[in-house]
Amino acid sequence: MMRKESEVKVRKKILVWMMALVMTASLIPQFAMEASAAATVAETGDISYSSLSEALDAAEDGDKVTLTSAGDEWESVRFTKPGCTVMVDLSDNTFNGKINVTSGELIIYNGAVNNSSAVGGDSQNAVSDTGMGTVSAPKGSEVTDGDLMVYPNGYKITVNAGAGGTLTYKYDMNGDGNISSSEYETAESGIYKALTRHTFVATPDDQEKMQANVDGGTAVVSVDKATGTATAAYTNLNNNRTLDVEFGAKYFETSMEKNAPYGGTVKAYSEDENGNTVTTSIASGKTSATAETAYGGSQTIEVSPSDGYRLLSIEVDGKTIEVPEDEQYNTYTFDDWTVVKENHEIKVNFEKTSLFIMIDAGHYAYANKGAISGYWESKTMWTLHNYLVDELEEYPGIITGKTRTTQSKDLALESRGKKSAGYDLFISMHSNSGGSSAKYALAIVTSTKGTYRESKPIGTELAKTIRDTMNTGSYQVWTKKQSNGTEWYGVLRGAASVGTPGIILEHSFHSNTTMCRWLMKDSNLKKMAEAEAETIADFYGLEKDGTVATPKKVTGVDAVPNGPVSAIVKWDKSDSATGYRIYRSTSKTGSYTKVGTVSGKSNTSFTDTGLETGKYYYYKVSAVRSYTSGGKTKTVEGVKSSQDVVKPRPKKPTIVLSAGNTTMTVSWSAVDGADGYEIYMSRSKNGTYSKVTDENIEFGPYIATGLKSNTTYYFKARAYTYVDGKKVYSNYSSVASKKTSK
Repeated sequence: MMRKESEVKVRKKILVWMMALVMTASLIPQFAMEASAAATVAETGDISYSSLSEALDAAEDGDKVTLTSAGDEWESVRFTKPGCTVMVDLSDNTFNGKINVTSGELIIYNGAVNNSSAVGGDSQNAVSDTGMGTVSAPKGSEVTDGDLMVYPNGYKITVNAGAGGTLTYKYDMNGDGNISSSEYETAESGIYKALTRHTFVATPDDQEKMQANVDGGTAVVSVDKATGTATAAYTNLNNNRTLDVEFGAKYFETSMEKNAPYGGTVKAYSEDENGNTVTTSIASGKTSATAETAYGGSQTIEVSPSDGYRLLSIEVDGKTIEVPEDEQYNTYTFDDWTVVKENHEIKVNFEKTSLFIMIDAGHYAYANKGAISGYWESKTMWTLHNYLVDELEEYPGIITGKTRTTQSKDLALESRGKKSAGYDLFISMHSNSGGSSAKYALAIVTSTKGTYRESKPIGTELAKTIRDTMNTGSYQVWTKKQSNGTEWYGVLRGAASVGTPGIILEHSFHSNTTMCRWLMKDSNLKKMAEAEAETIADFYGLEKDGTVATPKKVTGVDAVPNGPVSAIVKWDKSDSATGYRIYRSTSKTGSYTKVGTVSGKSNTSFTDTGLETGKYYYYKVSAVRSYTSGGKTKTVEGVKSSQDVVKPRPKKPTIVLSAGNTTMTVSWSAVDGADGYEIYMSRSKNGTYSKVTDENIEFGPYIATGLKSNTTYYFKARAYTYVDGKKVYSNYSSVASKKTSK
């Protein structure tokens, strides 16, 4: 090739300059010399070279040489490394020159070689300019581009290994049983000889299953749990391969929760790996379940409220979906996602809209004779309990249940009571036995904490009803416990164990002839059932026309600060409520605005946020009663409670001490809304504390000085914020103590 004279002069100057550099080689690291030499043409790892020959001379078995520039001149390369295989990535360049392989093997790809040839010993390999084939070249022979393309004996492996694990490619390059391996964490590729026996081993970080895509076709790869790996094996490499591995669950989980165990059913219809539909449901009495969906499969969530409940809302991955009012009593379907590739979280919120009462018939078969022939307590109470159920069902807001459907069989005592799980009241129907003159009405109520407050009032009203209807003249209300504190009577023990207020109703004494005769008349049993149903409905504020009575006034309202901008309002439970409304005002006699609602009579607290620190707020609470009638919810509100006042203030800080010889460092985490902190010190935990901070401390730490060595000191702190120029303080922190060093 002809060169201009000026170019030759420049090149000579460069050579002189390079010789000067060589003179100082002992002072300059080899890597620095290479990096500062002529323009980079090839790279191996982090080392750059000015020519492909230099790079190949330095390369070791398994190295990859990348050609970054073809260069301007022709170059003759000789590769002589027995048993050594090196890959050359031309990086879409055209290499001008000859590549002679006398021993070892070069694998060249991603580019072209202009005038490529191979000369070497017997059975040495030369590689095509595309890197997609190899050929055996006898000594002294010359191989052209066309010859190389005739023998497609090498193939390209492309691996895309996503995050979440490691994928290792194991291969036997020469078929001699010697296994080599390469690890892939991101997209990488390589050229390998034909018929190479190879295996991909995927090891996820923390998942039990994963997804693999081989040559565009999905392959589900199960992990060997014993080794924590998954294997995709292909015995002979006979074409190009692309392997995409996505580490993650083979099945994605949808966690389903519902706030009311008996509020309804939540079902997930999912696809397994074979495309079959799999149903997962939260049945009555349960609050959670987990549905599995195959990667890429579809899923539909179906929510069905039980009779006496409505569906308020669904939370999907933390986002609330409001359910239209006309769908709150019907099955609601959520299918916003059609392809599942991640975990989901479903929370379903039900609200009880009816009063649930479980009625127990007492004894079964022929049990307990009366004073008059033909009277059996079991038979009579079976009839009465059926009449009572019929009467209660005349009220739209009441849903009833029976502990059994046949009079000839019975459950165990506690099991009968436990049948009331999810109900508001359990009533077991009986007539008593004693002296011939005994005739008072009797209600035995649960005394277990959490049920007595509800069982005692309604039990008393029902005992009065029996007294007045049967004209017994008097009534009694009992509680009775075992020595271990549980209920004496098995049915009440069972009811209390599931949180249901329970009552045993003794309808006077069948050992009394007059009372026995009264109970033997069917018309009297109907009269009793009607009276008891009216008593229950009146107690809970219900009418047969669906009217809902006004609940009682809420008592015990207490508002307390909950940090600088919030307050917690608490109150006593109202037996007749199904929820509450919370009202707020900024003055004692000002107008009150509703700031929140709470569902459920047992939920008796509310957190109010967005307040101003140091400002007074007044709260009132009212009970509401809601029951379903004719498919619609009717709600009435009781009288508002007396007000309570609160002034939000900062939360108290938490302090940590570190001691020196005569110093103590007091540190704390910042309190939201605080403008500063005050530190107090004492020589005893319960002694007098003195403020040791003279100035406002906005940020910690504070260092107390001038202390005695080997002495214990006690500290506490409080945060404050300014309101109208005055300090509003938090509560004091817990006391911390530490001894100074000697």
